[in-house]
Amino acid sequence: FRTQRFAVIDEDRIGENPLQPASPLTLDATIQHLPDETPTVDLSQTDEPGLSINLVVDAVDTSRARFGLDIALHHLDSSTLEAWSIDIEQDGVDVPWVTADGLRLLDEETDVGLNQVINGIPMDEISESLSEVLGNDIQLETPFFSQTNETGGLEFIHTPGSTCSETSPSRYCLAGPNSMGTTYPILISAYSNPAPIELSKTFERLLENSGMDVAQIDISAFTDEDLARMMSVLSVDLSHDVGWIAGSLPDILPDSDLQIRIDLPSWVRSTSGNPSNLILDVSEGDAIQQISVEGTRQFDWRHAICMNSTPCTDDSQDVICKSSQSTCVAATIDFSIESISIRELSSSAIVDFDLHFTIDLYRIDVDFGIEGVEISPMPSDLMRHVVSVGDRAEGGILNGTEFKRIDSPFPNDNHPIDLDISNEGLQDLADEMTNRIRLQMIELSKEESSEIELGTLGSVTPIIDLSDAPLALFVDRFESLQSPELSDRQPLRIGGSMSDAQVRISLNDDELGIRVAEQTAFGTFISTIRNSISPEISMDGIGPFSGAVNVLPLDEETELGTIRPVVIERIKLPKSIEVLVFESSMQRAFIEKSGEHTTLVYLTPVFDCEDAEEQPPCETKKDTVELSIMISWSLVLTEAVPYLIGISVILGLLIWRRRVKRIMKRRKKADALEKATMEWIDSV
Repeated sequence: FRTQRFAVIDEDRIGENPLQPASPLTLDATIQHLPDETPTVDLSQTDEPGLSINLVVDAVDTSRARFGLDIALHHLDSSTLEAWSIDIEQDGVDVPWVTADGLRLLDEETDVGLNQVINGIPMDEISESLSEVLGNDIQLETPFFSQTNETGGLEFIHTPGSTCSETSPSRYCLAGPNSMGTTYPILISAYSNPAPIELSKTFERLLENSGMDVAQIDISAFTDEDLARMMSVLSVDLSHDVGWIAGSLPDILPDSDLQIRIDLPSWVRSTSGNPSNLILDVSEGDAIQQISVEGTRQFDWRHAICMNSTPCTDDSQDVICKSSQSTCVAATIDFSIESISIRELSSSAIVDFDLHFTIDLYRIDVDFGIEGVEISPMPSDLMRHVVSVGDRAEGGILNGTEFKRIDSPFPNDNHPIDLDISNEGLQDLADEMTNRIRLQMIELSKEESSEIELGTLGSVTPIIDLSDAPLALFVDRFESLQSPELSDRQPLRIGGSMSDAQVRISLNDDELGIRVAEQTAFGTFISTIRNSISPEISMDGIGPFSGAVNVLPLDEETELGTIRPVVIERIKLPKSIEVLVFESSMQRAFIEKSGEHTTLVYLTPVFDCEDAEEQPPCETKKDTVELSIMISWSLVLTEAVPYLIGISVILGLLIWRRRVKRIMKRRKKADALEKATMEWIDSV
């Protein structure tokens, strides 16, 4: 502590002539701390913060959020005093710093107004920096001295023997370890008026500065309502370096500790500490902090999904997914046979058909491999909503990230595919996939096929031509949810179709030709197996044609995990085919009647074998499906009519030709008779 110099002139002029001027006097006084047990305040080497700043964000109701700023002023150094325009120095007096007790001394013993401390606090800069940190506009009002309490305050009174070694109470301490110290700060507060905020913007700022790969994803389009829905399947538990928050504070502030407490709304809670708030504690000692939050309305996926049954249970006959399956995916195939034609002269059969198929996503349990982020099964409602949110972001949610480009699923295709999570992006993806599948079909048509056995037909080599197949993929347009409740009852569908298509199967020598195209191109595609057992001819038609097949549950390993879908097959038969038997050992085969048409509906078995640790693993149950059909005479007659017409035409031509020959013969005889008569007349 350096020596300070201060001059005081005190002159006693009692009894002197008041008309005489005062005699000049000069006094030099050196004021120095006397050595005793009370130490001199020295903050030149201290690491203690000058300010402790606490920001409370009351976001319980985000439509009327409030910000409260509490500042504990421990000490201010000379540079801060100058920056804040606080003038407490006198001529010849150097103030390198002032402590909380020092400010209380100035307020008690001098006429130095402490309102200049209030006026000097840079509230505009503080509001702007906190707005940048939280991603929301913060407008703090004029600060004021807070009410005094046991921790400090402008009117704080030291307790003798407790907070100060002096024997009498005082606002500032002159003895003991706390003399003129910083332990009991001056308390200052400032508040904002109620205003709406977006808590999603705060999470966006935390995500941007997390250093995680997922930070590349543009979530600026997400509102609080969107985030509330996302938190129903999300839980976050990560170590976050909050040092960037301290770097956001204005330079005009001294070294400060900062703590931000966010009082959370009802749809999210903290899983560390008090569930009702999230604490961001920024200090120079440790900037790494654990941030753990989860949604309060967690989606309950543990229920069965059925095709029609209400209520739906694991034991329902038409169950698609059981309550133990976290991923629920199904595939629907709707195959409508419009007509069947047989061309015996060309050894071919033609089937006119419409084919529609969809991949039905009810719920998906996928681990995206993001450290610290756990995703529970995501329902179809949320998937649709996320796609609709992507419409608000230019280029979709994944635009500009490494997740935007995905590898092609097709072999020998090294060109990546652009993926945009938006309605337009998914439609572009469907168009791109349609083109690539058509290219794969062309390549498949060029490849040589292996021989196959066709029962009594012997061995044949199929020649498959899919180059003209009228294939088109589609994705439904998804709209934003209006309700906060999520469901997986209505699946997200991605599908395709072959409309007005033909399949033509031709058998020439030992080659089986299969070609698919539009009906006008006389092309054809069919993928069926028919087992014929002793067909007979009766009054009802030709048949029966019968067969049986064993069906195992699907179990596919993919890059996204194990998928065990149920395939829903619907085959609409022409009215010329009558179904005699269609049964399933698991009761998963159904017959639907619509007018004169019959539709076969079959659901492949549900995978009913839980992962087992013991060896060998459990066995899956298989289903046995039996089918028997009868071909009616209407089909036979339809096919026979062209032949009958042909025969009739040929017979008509033969009869007409024979009649013409007779007429010509009679005409020749008449001409000969006429000639002979004319010759006789000439001779006479």
